[in-house]
Amino acid sequence: MNDFLEPLSSIKPAEVPTFLLTRIRAKIQAGEGEYVSLKMAWVAGVSVLIIITINIILLTSISRKKPDTTKHQYLYSNNLFYTND
Repeated sequence: MNDFLEPLSSIKPAEVPTFLLTRIRAKIQAGEGEYVSLKMAWVAGVSVLIIITINIILLTSISRKKPDTTKHQYLYSNNLFYTND
């Protein structure tokens, strides 16, 4: 078991560049003023509503389609349709 753990003894802690935390804080504070404009929020909301509406219309139109009866008639005429009668 020690043979497997031996390479782990050569692991050293990562060296952190100087002023890294200061740079990270400065970038966070610089980005605090960012926001999404009201116009873009409305455009995104209306786009999502349009996509949802189109999906609902397509799903309901697909479910309302009548099944193709020619396939069943073909099966009946060739005695391929199985019944338990």
